[in-house]
Amino acid sequence: MKKLIKEFYEKESQIVEKLEKIEKKSQDKQGNFYSLYLEMYSTLKEEGYEIIGSGYSRTVFAKNEDDYVIKLASNQDGIIANKGEVNLSTSEDTSNNISVILPDLYSYSKKGNWLICEKVNTIENVSLEDLKKVFPTFYYFASTKMIGNKIIQKDIEISEFKEFISNVFFDALRRPVLDVKRFLMILKRKSYEDHDIVNIYKNFPLKDIKRFVEATTYDFTADLHLGNLGIKKDLNLSPESFVILDYDTGVTRGIKKVRHRYDVENSPNAKIIKEPPAKEKKFPLDRVPDFDAILAAESVYRKLLEYAIQS
Repeated sequence: MKKLIKEFYEKESQIVEKLEKIEKKSQDKQGNFYSLYLEMYSTLKEEGYEIIGSGYSRTVFAKNEDDYVIKLASNQDGIIANKGEVNLSTSEDTSNNISVILPDLYSYSKKGNWLICEKVNTIENVSLEDLKKVFPTFYYFASTKMIGNKIIQKDIEISEFKEFISNVFFDALRRPVLDVKRFLMILKRKSYEDHDIVNIYKNFPLKDIKRFVEATTYDFTADLHLGNLGIKKDLNLSPESFVILDYDTGVTRGIKKVRHRYDVENSPNAKIIKEPPAKEKKFPLDRVPDFDAILAAESVYRKLLEYAIQS
């Protein structure tokens, strides 16, 4: 876990102390969960914290001037979610890479009632210029088009780029096996352009793609919509600034064979099953695979159109 700078650390420590006192009092009185939740909820409101987000199982509180948020479990699923997030950030049972793609964790309840973590900006509230710095490979695919052998820059609105990011991640999560090459093919297909994947793979840094693929090799999230993607408040934004706000380790998609497998029966924190990885087929970059048939057809159509115009 990391610590906040002194100004925020002192404020965070004060609210941690109050939340822990409420938990202890509830335990001594053997109070039920919902009375505990309401007391913590009321205390946070009295301390000036505002609700900045809420979902099925957790309520998120923050102050405008503070660099942290408080995630309060609103039911038993919220407790499991908090414990799971803490486990992913601190436990050796998960891959070594997963914590780098999560907001920094500062404090938490061992019972899972609450946790305090880094405040970040959601992608929905980030400018196009900042998104370009965090997702440079994504932006290249979304903002360029191929005319013959020439790469032409095209105008793209921020709403289009956000939709492109969302569609790429959605497609990536459906893949039973994902690596950098396969991720590039997804970007190519979603851009509807005949990009030179071989050249891009050999000569581009691909830091944004590599970071996501490496971080999610063993630890899977099934919940990656735009509202769940965040950007750290770094002075110099880069692909290292991208985080996932709520890392859902539940395997409830009805898909039995996925690239990430969990022992969910024995632990709510989703420990990795120790088994050999799925055998991967060779994936050459110099041909378009079967699932890119539509892209291939469009590429042929464009070339025929170019020849017609030239003649």
